[in-house]
Amino acid sequence: MNREQARNLLHAAREGETLASRALDSFLARLLAVWGAVYTLGYGLFPESGKAWAALVVAGFTLSFFFGAQEGQYLRSGVGRKLALVWSAFGVDLFALMLAGERLGTGQPLAINLLVALAWMASGVVLERGGILLAGALYALANGLVFALLPTPYFPLLAGAGLLAFLFGIFWGIRGLR
Repeated sequence: MNREQARNLLHAAREGETLASRALDSFLARLLAVWGAVYTLGYGLFPESGKAWAALVVAGFTLSFFFGAQEGQYLRSGVGRKLALVWSAFGVDLFALMLAGERLGTGQPLAINLLVALAWMASGVVLERGGILLAGALYALANGLVFALLPTPYFPLLAGAGLLAFLFGIFWGIRGLR
């Protein structure tokens, strides 16, 4: 292989990596919008209804898997496989927390939200995006502080955080964050 061919190959690889990264950004933006909507509706309208939450979570997972299938070629990349693994583990763990339900008592919403924060932090590590990692860490910290210090407005504040996540996901998906 001569120098020109090597340069062209390197350029094509970088172009492919950029395209895959943008597709994964789009996937995460849509996940943020979907789960932001789930939080807004769940914590805003049905904070204590297990049945409503179950329906919202099933809808959220259905849309998440649909979006994942749309980005399938990019999720088969090394980074994409790791990202899919993070979110698949999140889904299994979320299901387990929801099954535990009342046995976790008032701590169940906090446990679920800390799991969400962990999934976002892991996504930031996988994508090498410090902003996503930091957002997950701040979300975990805010959840712990509000749960401990302001338990009464915890659900309304989570509904508000869901609305912000929904709007940010829409903005991120439309405008991109590059």
